[in-house]
Amino acid sequence: IKQLKESRFRVFFGVFYSEHYDIIMNYAYEYGIVGPEYLWVISDGLSLSYFQNKKYDVGSPLAVASQGIGLLRAGGGRTTEDGRTGYDRFTNAYFNQDGDAANQTNCKRPTFNSQNDDSVYYVAQPDFFRSKTLAPGASGAFSFDTAVGIGLAACQLFEEKGTEYFNGKELFNAFVNTEFDGATGRIQIDPKTTSRSAQSAFFVVYNSIGVLDKTGESISIELELTSHTTAVADSESSDVTWVDLPGKAYRYADGSTEPPLTIPPKIGENLNQISLGLQVAVYMMMALIFIFSIGFIVWTYWNR
Repeated sequence: IKQLKESRFRVFFGVFYSEHYDIIMNYAYEYGIVGPEYLWVISDGLSLSYFQNKKYDVGSPLAVASQGIGLLRAGGGRTTEDGRTGYDRFTNAYFNQDGDAANQTNCKRPTFNSQNDDSVYYVAQPDFFRSKTLAPGASGAFSFDTAVGIGLAACQLFEEKGTEYFNGKELFNAFVNTEFDGATGRIQIDPKTTSRSAQSAFFVVYNSIGVLDKTGESISIELELTSHTTAVADSESSDVTWVDLPGKAYRYADGSTEPPLTIPPKIGENLNQISLGLQVAVYMMMALIFIFSIGFIVWTYWNR
């Protein structure tokens, strides 16, 4: 945190988990790098449910630090009115599973635990999926696409080699070159990073907004979905652009829609890395060279 303070930057991206949030942001407040003149964007290590049922005293370190931050996370996709996206098809298929799927889910749970108490296990009822008891979420959609991608890569190897025997390296190389329409969009792997290309993934940003309670003594934090990524049209690279949701605008810690400066005004990097003493010595040498040069020119002219 001290290094962040000394960097003089105003915008920070944090990669940490929910259990570290209070510690980090309290120190950030202590060093004066939170509030209206700063912006914190935090990865999806911070759960969306973290601020639920939490209240902070007005003016307290966490009340100041928690307003106007952004939560950047990968999303499984977004639903559309026509229901044609891969995410729509995935969730529809998920919720239309019958009792056999619930029984399959139950049979995969462990048969015992350290407490020897079956009541600690959740047992899915026959209408578990159709009643929409639990939505699959982004992690479920990504896991589904991963499993499908590995399966397609294995099928490709089978077709190419004519045998079901292959090693891990061959499967990995086939997976990297696999491309298909999945639950989370068009699945494309960047061959340079062997990770999913940013253009094919779907990212969203939630904006934290402080809401004052009726007493005026404490605030709660509400998260509002404000924007998402979309692929750049006719782009062969992994470029993406951010799109604001209709009627939504990101609100920063001061309540405005104007982002803070990235560095303090009138402060920039000092590109002159030569010490003052050395500069003085160099300038004196330059002066002496100039004087002697003029002197030699005059002497040469009179003694030619």
